[in-house]
Amino acid sequence: KQFKAKNLRAKTTDKLQESLKELRKELAALRVNQVSSAVASKLAKIRVVRKAIARTLTVLNEENKKELRAVFESKESIKAFNEKHKTNYTRNKLPKEFRPRLTRAMRRRLTKAQLNKKTLRQIKREQNFPQ
Repeated sequence: KQFKAKNLRAKTTDKLQESLKELRKELAALRVNQVSSAVASKLAKIRVVRKAIARTLTVLNEENKKELRAVFESKESIKAFNEKHKTNYTRNKLPKEFRPRLTRAMRRRLTKAQLNKKTLRQIKREQNFPQ
């Protein structure tokens, strides 16, 4: 019950980090028990704990992303962030979290402008021999 996303979002990041540590300790203990004596209730609890860890991490990542979004609202806040974290982000060069999440092939593909560029020879041929 306590690891519902709604309840987790109400907690502070420090408390979330704390609960994450406890959950990971509990998972380690359950895995030790799994090896020594496979009690059915303990085995079922491993899945519950893993899901709770995943939910906690999801909420933590959402919070971090929300804070970063607030930083990248204005030029002044970006400049302050860069000085604090020794980075060199601009309005055009954003952290990877804000860039579009495409496939690797799509990220490496030529842009529309690059695709439509023509060589001097192509331009001359089209001017002299229109179709």
